[in-house]
Amino acid sequence: MRTFIAIDIPEELKPEIISIQYEIEGSDIKFVEPENLHFNIKFLGDTTEDQIPKLTAILDEISNKFEAFDIEINGMGAFPSNTHIKVLWLGVKDGSNELLGLAEAIDSKTKEMGFREEERTFKAHLTLGRIKSKNGNKSLSEMIENNKDVSVGKFKANSIKLIKSELTPQGPQYTVVHEAKFG
Repeated sequence: MRTFIAIDIPEELKPEIISIQYEIEGSDIKFVEPENLHFNIKFLGDTTEDQIPKLTAILDEISNKFEAFDIEINGMGAFPSNTHIKVLWLGVKDGSNELLGLAEAIDSKTKEMGFREEERTFKAHLTLGRIKSKNGNKSLSEMIENNKDVSVGKFKANSIKLIKSELTPQGPQYTVVHEAKFG
């Protein structure tokens, strides 16, 4: 099974995120479905059933070292850059240091289990969508510039989740395997 570790976005912030997606509807983008919006902390990929108990123990251990913290979703950007766009995202104003610490702790512990170590420095972001073609990149670059300080809102992150991802013709289907509360 394919798995990843994430922090969910609360329902009350989703309408604002959806309205931002709607504003860029004309572009050739595959948007993340509202029910799948999350902050990805670590993509694990192929995971066996035998690894699940160890992963849940790691998440419980790490989550106990963190207190609940605020995350403010703020700003728009793109990977790999705002002019060569493959992924469109919303950034983090408050909570980025906590997310970085969480990502580093999880990366270190999952590496010990044999999962791939992250090669890139963790950048806290909420993926809005993935670009399907280069058409409209110029207008997207302008939109990113115009929304570089867009504010979506703030929420309290209380837990991290181990999530199973099943790819279907209708898009990915996510199932929570384990939730580890902070503190």
